Amino acid sequence: MKGSFLLGLLGGMCISVMASAIGDTRAWAQGAAQGAAQGAAQDVSQDTSALLTSDSDSDMDMGDTADAVGNDAMDESADSAQGDGQGQSNGHTSNPWSEGVSKADIAAAKELFAEGNEHLADSLFVKAAERYRSAIEHWQHPAIYFNLALALMNLDQPVAVYEALEKAMEHGSKPIDEQKYRRAQEYQNLISAQVAWITVASDEDGAQVSLDGQVLFVGPGSKRVLVRKGEHYVGATKTGYVPVNKAHVLDGRDDVRVDLSMYTVEELTRYRRRWSLWAPWTTTTLGVLLVGSAGFLHWSSHDGFSEFDRRVEECSIAAGGSMQCDLDVNPDIRDVRDRARLEQNLAIGAYVAGGVALTTGLLLVYYNRLQPYRITAEEYEREAVITPLVGPDGGGVQATWRF
Repeated sequence: MKGSFLLGLLGGMCISVMASAIGDTRAWAQGAAQGAAQGAAQDVSQDTSALLTSDSDSDMDMGDTADAVGNDAMDESADSAQGDGQGQSNGHTSNPWSEGVSKADIAAAKELFAEGNEHLADSLFVKAAERYRSAIEHWQHPAIYFNLALALMNLDQPVAVYEALEKAMEHGSKPIDEQKYRRAQEYQNLISAQVAWITVASDEDGAQVSLDGQVLFVGPGSKRVLVRKGEHYVGATKTGYVPVNKAHVLDGRDDVRVDLSMYTVEELTRYRRRWSLWAPWTTTTLGVLLVGSAGFLHWSSHDGFSEFDRRVEECSIAAGGSMQCDLDVNPDIRDVRDRARLEQNLAIGAYVAGGVALTTGLLLVYYNRLQPYRITAEEYEREAVITPLVGPDGGGVQATWRF
């Protein structure tokens, strides 16, 4: 809302300026015609808001119109059009904005400029801007850029306005009068609160660098761009490298630099585990120990039952072969049986617990294997690199931090 209000305010100022400028066009043309006869062209050329406007009612020829541009610049442009096409005629060199411009291009630019002025006076800003841009294709005169800026101020295009004003003031106040030059400076100072500069750079060979989705250049290189204040996205892509995308919020009059560093997938890949390495292996080892203990108890229980069977057989023979052995009378034989049963039960429990622990541990080992993940370029640049140093007189380590 603030930016729109500012541009609207500037637009109102522009309409006032152009209304005055175009209202003076006919008076200017008549004065220029008389000036050609009376030598007063220097005074006529002071109003450059309509410097290029042709008046069909005037008896001005090409020379008169060219003479009306500030400090004889338009006269030199006409001479250039009539000369050898190299910007020189009558012993002098044309001004930079007129150098090499043909007579036909001057005429076309003047006609388009006049149409643009009419549209601007009628508040048809889009059409006015189109005519001025078409005129610039024929003749890059600062006065055309000045009027283009006036039209663009009403179209909420601060970047285009700033650039047009830059062109209008590129050669100082000579091609436009001092008043218009000072006004262009004032406009630009106001517009600068709506724009910012951003320099995007990359040293990566072959990297395609972009700003807000538009390709700027292919690295290595850098480019400084004028943008509207607000959030902007810079990025870089290259085959085999991780794409880079960064967001930056710019305020009016900011001038920032963004360096884009690119890294391969391998450089940004790290590995980690879910848990500490000891946890799953401790569980697995416990399971192995329990199963081993169960095996030992099972073997001991088997020996115990064998011992019990042998003693029962001996007891039965001693009792006369009745195959009956009273365990109440022989508690030692009963103890052998009870111990064997206990070991058997413990073995079964250890088998179960050991099996569960061993299965759990192996699953934990599997799920705790190294998993790849990717770090950001910023994290990579902050990492410390430790390098071992070995020499004939001793050793040590060297730590390097990227930042």
